[in-house]
Amino acid sequence: MCSSLPAYALFFGYDQQAEALKHQGDYAYESQNFPSAVNYYGQAINALPSDAYQSLAGLYYSRALANDVSGDYSAATDDWQHSKDCDDQLIQAAAENPQANIDTAWAKSTSGELGGLITWRKTCDPSSADYFGDMGMVLWPAAKFPLRVYVDESSGRGFGAGSRDAILQAMSCWAAANPSRIRFTEVDDISQADVIFQRPLPGQVAQGSGGRTTSDDNTDARGVRTQKRAYVKLTCATQDYTQMTDYYKHQLYNLALHESGHVLGMGGHSPSGLDVMYWKSPLMQLSERDIATIRRMYP
Repeated sequence: MCSSLPAYALFFGYDQQAEALKHQGDYAYESQNFPSAVNYYGQAINALPSDAYQSLAGLYYSRALANDVSGDYSAATDDWQHSKDCDDQLIQAAAENPQANIDTAWAKSTSGELGGLITWRKTCDPSSADYFGDMGMVLWPAAKFPLRVYVDESSGRGFGAGSRDAILQAMSCWAAANPSRIRFTEVDDISQADVIFQRPLPGQVAQGSGGRTTSDDNTDARGVRTQKRAYVKLTCATQDYTQMTDYYKHQLYNLALHESGHVLGMGGHSPSGLDVMYWKSPLMQLSERDIATIRRMYP
């Protein structure tokens, strides 16, 4: 899955100066000025009291993302830990003061998520030639190529012409990275498709994420899993591409580019924020590591 800034990073209100700085950080992040975003989030953190756990957790989370996509892996890891610590402190404060009715739903779910992320990152090398060994994979058998891709254009679940073109362009980037193996063709009959792109129904994409890919798998006599069909849900601001702002057009393309990596068999994520397959990547083009990984997957 993928998104720009997650819902978790929304400011929960504590101090007007910190809130204004966070909004400036969000704008810088969405403009892909990541070093500036790191600076604004840091100022917002410094403007808050140490017990503003909920707001601090969101700010550390946002700064971790900005640090990761700036290439500062160590600083990002520290911020992930700070965000988790704030979640845990909020949970503890709620337990000690039940009459305060502190909402800990986000903190509880995110603390576990960050704990897993921090543990996983200890085993990863973000500067290695590829991230082949950092994730699971379920590949397509060679006989399946070219993959038949269906982009829904119906009024309820589909995309407008411009959005459809953006999705197919994103798929083409992966094909261009490994043209001898990765090929696809568009089909207009959903029953004939290997890959289906649609807009999600409520609840099909997790809060804080913009896309989701699932698949039907086959397991052969040797116990090897291969993909049979993939289903991609991409959040899209509106079906009419001409009515979308540049920001939402970029967001759609970013989501399609990331989810297309999952379509091709990447079951996990890159640990590096400099790669499209980073878990919250805002990037618009494949990195050298993305390219090296897809070529290693399909030699």
